[in-house]
Amino acid sequence: MAVTFNFVSTNIMLLQLILILPIILVSGRDFGESFPEAFIPKVFQVNIQVTDPKDRETTLRTEYYDGIKQKGSIITWSNKEKSQITFNRLNETHVEYFTVLDDTTCKDENVENNADSVFTNGAFVFSTLYYFTFLPDLLLTPKDDIYMGVTTETYKGEIRLGDEKANLTFIWSVPESNWQFPNCPDIKNCANWAVPMKTILQMADKIELTYVYYDFKTTIEDPEAFQLPRGVACNFPTTTRAFPNNLPRHFEAGVEIYFPYSSLQITAKERIYYNMDRKIIRVDIDLSPDLTGTETIGLGREIWDYNTHVVYKMNVKNGSCTAEQMSQEDVSTGEKKKTSIGILSFVTSENLDLETFYYVGVRLYRSMFCDVWITNLTNTPTEIYLTNETAKNEDGIEQKYSVPVFVNMSSVEAGIELHSLSMNIFNYDLKVPSWSRFDTTSCFIEEQKIRFQIELKGEYTGVIEENPNEFIFQIQTQLASENKVLPNRFQEIMIDNIQAPNEGNTILFTTTLVENPFNAGHIGSNTYDEANNADLYETLAETIFTEKLTFTYTTAGKSYSYKAVSIRNDIVSIRVTSLKDDISESFQELGAAIITKGIDFTTTGISRVECFENCVKSVEFDCKSWSYCKDTGNCILSSILVEHGKEEEFEYKEHTNCEFYTRYFLKDYVINRETATDATGIEIGVTLDPDTEAECAKHCSMDELPFYCEGFDSCFDSTTGKRTCYFRARHILEMDPTTIRKSEVCNHYTRDYLGDFMKFKNRSAAFQDYNVHAAAASDVKDCARMCSTSANVNACKAFEMCSPEGNTDKPRTQCRILDSSKQATKQLSEDPSCDHYTRNNFITDRNKPLNPDDRKTTVSPPVNPAAVLKSKTSYSGGEMFALAIGMILLGLLIGGAVVIGVTKYKVIMV
Repeated sequence: MAVTFNFVSTNIMLLQLILILPIILVSGRDFGESFPEAFIPKVFQVNIQVTDPKDRETTLRTEYYDGIKQKGSIITWSNKEKSQITFNRLNETHVEYFTVLDDTTCKDENVENNADSVFTNGAFVFSTLYYFTFLPDLLLTPKDDIYMGVTTETYKGEIRLGDEKANLTFIWSVPESNWQFPNCPDIKNCANWAVPMKTILQMADKIELTYVYYDFKTTIEDPEAFQLPRGVACNFPTTTRAFPNNLPRHFEAGVEIYFPYSSLQITAKERIYYNMDRKIIRVDIDLSPDLTGTETIGLGREIWDYNTHVVYKMNVKNGSCTAEQMSQEDVSTGEKKKTSIGILSFVTSENLDLETFYYVGVRLYRSMFCDVWITNLTNTPTEIYLTNETAKNEDGIEQKYSVPVFVNMSSVEAGIELHSLSMNIFNYDLKVPSWSRFDTTSCFIEEQKIRFQIELKGEYTGVIEENPNEFIFQIQTQLASENKVLPNRFQEIMIDNIQAPNEGNTILFTTTLVENPFNAGHIGSNTYDEANNADLYETLAETIFTEKLTFTYTTAGKSYSYKAVSIRNDIVSIRVTSLKDDISESFQELGAAIITKGIDFTTTGISRVECFENCVKSVEFDCKSWSYCKDTGNCILSSILVEHGKEEEFEYKEHTNCEFYTRYFLKDYVINRETATDATGIEIGVTLDPDTEAECAKHCSMDELPFYCEGFDSCFDSTTGKRTCYFRARHILEMDPTTIRKSEVCNHYTRDYLGDFMKFKNRSAAFQDYNVHAAAASDVKDCARMCSTSANVNACKAFEMCSPEGNTDKPRTQCRILDSSKQATKQLSEDPSCDHYTRNNFITDRNKPLNPDDRKTTVSPPVNPAAVLKSKTSYSGGEMFALAIGMILLGLLIGGAVVIGVTKYKVIMV
């Protein structure tokens, strides 16, 4: 695999040294003596780019390892002498000379605009440094670590780069035994090779090295590092291999084409999935008008549904769609192979001469090993990527298929009518027959998904109800265009209040944002990075918060405008599985059911989120359970908490169209593992033997204690098998550090105030919108606590953490409490020294006002007397004495008041 070093001068010139071809060894010694060719897994390339403003001589020290002996090499070159590289192999030293390529010899399509300048100073050519290890004098320190889900060895040390020292990091991994090494006869021996996964070279403020990742799974952070540059045709190996002419018509593996929509064009995008459990296939064919001679061809899409035997055909550009029955031949062909269904997987013109293709070799393309053939039909080479995939026939026998995953042909003269074609197999929801929405959410775990809702305001039109799929399709494409991501990042789009006529000027729709599994897209020869879920949601929320996002729905020649006014990720349709940062998960879904008894409030025609808000913001009663029916918008609230089945005063029954939720108090707390705290004052003796820690959280949150509960210790006794909870009136941030100790049997749960706020990175609010109160907070969580527990909790709707005096080099330790009693414009501006935190708009207060004065009241009776019977409450002798004295004094005061009142009454009567 190629090794590429790029040197860039910021002041003078751009110099890239690309090292891709077999080395010309003047000494005559062949590296094959130490590196058996059959055992060399050529599966990665190294791209190193160093920026040195002073154009100094640069030295990079590397090593490689052949599994038997350690080999070392020193590569030295400068801006003046580019014709030699010196290798130091153990005790041997010799010089190997290289041919400096002229800038007209090699062109790289990846650098279209800079092709001439890139090769102005030539390029060295070699491909022998397959593996890197380390010279002893580098003083690298090994360490086991987990990187990209793989156990790795990490080495760090210093390396001299010119007259400066630079930090050097290598991360190594021993690949799994099932890694498919090309040309490897013994997979077990191949698995012993150590493969570098990441190489970092850093020199603060002076030299910067671009990062390179190596991966053999689907988690790819920089897919360009796994491909040789397209169109690099300086010289190709002489290997010959016949182009396959027996390609299968049906196969399992497929490539999905995504479409980054813009106002100007639609560009094809390849993406690989391996979901074979549904008999649904989508094929997107991008036919260039230049090749077909027809201006109206554009992009076509076909969906082959082998469940209903229907083929949907759509022209994406003009929106036309037709549906037709499959032929009996298509039906029988599709059903013959139960797991290998598809349509024509490879199309070539009869005028295409396959002998013009010559074999290039194996490339790692989108995490798959592919055989590559290239033919120069025009000035732009055409590439064919094929990969070996295993499919099973109806008898369960594995068969090897060579499947094309990418085809790019661009010659009118050769009579080629196909520009690009790919296969698609993935999950498809038959209940939602929308050709614009293919459900791929099952490909992602919960941590790779964010479910959120956007509220739109605009003119009501019944056309949306008549054709909701078209509205969803337009929303999906506009979301993608606005955020510069692929449309299929937005899955499971649904309109929440389509059946709520009283909300005619409001549209609520929800969608699931999924991660881009490759975290990058490739359009032509350009590469762009896609934001991850967290950053994308934060950017989208800020855009909506500043009222800069408007959707346009066009139908029947008319356009309707809808402004996005709010966004929230408090969609509670996902079951709570762990302690997360989303306060919406304070409710837990118990199943498909509807409340029938114990109802405190009911309404219809609203969305799920509105029902959730009604429960959270209820003032007349403390809402602890609620149910929502999707078909009618029926919302039912109850003040009864149900955790373990039904109670006498509360009933619910199963209902397929309804969802039933109850409070999950443990989400209100942050866990401090293996931590215990000491009790003081009234906390002493207030304990509980619960079934679960969630029950302790319930008692702490529901005012069932004689003091305001800020947290609790949950301790487990292995001898008795019981768990005991010790409640605390102080937040852990307020405790004396000497009262916090490590415990192997206890975990401390403290109220999570930060979870109530949404973060806007590098943003701050206008001072004229708020009363700003500076506070001495230890960190951002402490600042959130101070905002939430301020004297007027309803006034503090936001806070900011900033660097002192706006110095971005200093940590953000300055806490600003923002009192929104003014008429705020809610505008945020860029501020590299601050992070802004806004209280989630569905949060009002906690179950009890978070007023410091309330926490001083130690004699407040519990709301539920039953809690006193369940808890082991006791007081010390001093406390009992103080209470007795207090009662005596209170009695004397009352008695004195009565005597005075009676005396005055008698005087008046006289």
